[in-house]
Amino acid sequence: MERESEFVTLRFFLTPPLPQREGGKELLIATTRPELLPACVAVFVHPDDKRYREWVGKRLRVPLFEQEVPVLADPAADPEKGTGAVMCCTFGDAADVAWQRKHQLPLIQAINGTGR
Repeated sequence: MERESEFVTLRFFLTPPLPQREGGKELLIATTRPELLPACVAVFVHPDDKRYREWVGKRLRVPLFEQEVPVLADPAADPEKGTGAVMCCTFGDAADVAWQRKHQLPLIQAINGTGR
């Protein structure tokens, strides 16, 4: 079942620049699921996407929640969707679950069984 949604663009900053972010390098990520941000464990880009080649292997700071996550390359990342960089949040969707398992990423439970 398809549903209409819209992208929200978020700024992930290259670490370590904290606490002063002015002039810090940022990566824009478009997502339809910003509510899963606390469960973000990685950012994926397509390995052939030249825009993000220099980012692979670097670490980013997740907006609002401030955890550091790696930038990883995977052919399942669609360079034509959104900004071409996608956040991976555990339990977000089937692609997130597959990436979490394949890349042995941590599990973060953002919402428990009672919706909290």
